[in-house]
Amino acid sequence: MSNEVSGSDQEPNLVRLLDGEQYLNTNTDCFLSAFDTRIRGHLTITNFRFFFSSQPLTVDVPLGFILKIDKLYATSTSTPDEIIGLTVICKNGRYYQFTKLENDPNFELLVHDQLVKHTFYLSSSIDCFAFVHKPSLSDSTGWSVYDPDREYTRMGIGDQWRMSNANQNFELCETYPRKLCVPSFVTDEELRLVAQFRSKNRLPVLSWTSESKHFGGILRSSQPLCGMSGKRSLYDEDYLKKIAQMVAAPKGFIYDARPYLNALANCTNGGGYENEKHYDFFKIEFLRIENIHTMRDCLGVVSFNLDSKWLEHLKLILDGCVKICDRVNTGHVVLVHCSDGWDRTPQLTSLSVILMDDYYRTLQGFQVLIEKEWLSFGHKFSTRVGHGCHKYFDQDRSPIFVQFIDCVWQIMSQNKVFFEFNEQLLHDILQSLYSNQYGTFLMDSEKERDKNELKAKTVSLWSYVNSNKEKYTNENYMVYEGDLKIETDKLKLWESYYFKEIDRKLLGDEANRQELDSVGILKSNQSSFNNLFASGLRLLNTMLDKS
Repeated sequence: MSNEVSGSDQEPNLVRLLDGEQYLNTNTDCFLSAFDTRIRGHLTITNFRFFFSSQPLTVDVPLGFILKIDKLYATSTSTPDEIIGLTVICKNGRYYQFTKLENDPNFELLVHDQLVKHTFYLSSSIDCFAFVHKPSLSDSTGWSVYDPDREYTRMGIGDQWRMSNANQNFELCETYPRKLCVPSFVTDEELRLVAQFRSKNRLPVLSWTSESKHFGGILRSSQPLCGMSGKRSLYDEDYLKKIAQMVAAPKGFIYDARPYLNALANCTNGGGYENEKHYDFFKIEFLRIENIHTMRDCLGVVSFNLDSKWLEHLKLILDGCVKICDRVNTGHVVLVHCSDGWDRTPQLTSLSVILMDDYYRTLQGFQVLIEKEWLSFGHKFSTRVGHGCHKYFDQDRSPIFVQFIDCVWQIMSQNKVFFEFNEQLLHDILQSLYSNQYGTFLMDSEKERDKNELKAKTVSLWSYVNSNKEKYTNENYMVYEGDLKIETDKLKLWESYYFKEIDRKLLGDEANRQELDSVGILKSNQSSFNNLFASGLRLLNTMLDKS
């Protein structure tokens, strides 16, 4: 998306600037340390990226990927305060060490200070790059790909459900969208009473339904506020009972994403879970999916440790989706929640409907799904990614959305011809998640995006995608309206994202590898590369564990 390299006879190492991109310094001579080898090259910094070039190697990294920047000091006792370079540690585990030439007195000012200022823009009072990036695109409808009225009408909600404006000013729930799909029998005032018994006021609302599933459907919410005393809400109980009775199936199902012990522990903080004695019209099951901290820690070894639990966590998520689909397919109402309903909950709801609704397997439908289930319902993108924030130790950071996209890839890899879009779309979505090139994944809620006028001041990723549809189209796509199957015991590492991307970024393309070998840069033993990058990821997780 942004990693284009060009040059001229006069300035062979400069990058082709994006719209709004400006040089902060160009062609600073320095060394990049990699594979126990120091590579001399040219470092260029813009307000969007840093770019290191040394024939045939190039490194092109958007500043949004940077987690932490450390100065390197001289080890000599005679000059203990002399800065000799810097280390750049990225959110995806990559790390780069640059050392200056001995005769460069301006390295700290031109390289370190500029990187810090434009990477951690929240502390520098400057604009995120997305606010100055105004590309000329053939499509300008990215911010309007999702319309809640249109989407719920497409599902066929009929007379049993209605679109409520009770949250029009975000007074009902600050992290929910303005428009909510709720049962027709409930008044807006009753919704407020139900919301009071749910964490962050995230009351149960409709996520998805279909006439083809006998109007069984998926609701989403946060945990109930039972606490240690086992508090109840007759409004919440009655509300869910009436929803369960809207379909022919005798009982609904509540899928709590958490392990049971975690849900029980939440009672000490005022949260908890539904008691079947009071919600006897629902059967409750815990899906044993771990929290954001566990996911963050285990990603660090996903590509390099056969004992990594990353794939085990993906399996738990997808196993949960299979259970949800089974219940909806037999006409049941299903309620999905975790603690606050903005991490594991959208993973489960989104992946379930990808399996059941072929619309979400189209290029347009996938955009709608992300806008609806993730963006409008308040997944905390800025908090989880850490956009523009220097607090690398923030415990709220976690690769929840990366995990979701990985699960999509797992489903796609087993059902290749039934997706209209290709794998490249998944790569570019994750690139945009970190890069700050577009406004789509900025802020934590619809309310925050409205307050900061993102639709008026930034460009949507979807405008770029829809201007380049041929890049993202699966040439072998076949329309299939049935449910997809996923064999969760056959999950595999997404190598083209977790590993081969690293190979491409750090070592150059396939054509350059023999040349790299000839100058001693590329180690022939692949395990040495694995170990090097794994140590970077372990370092990243060690820092995140510090408070």
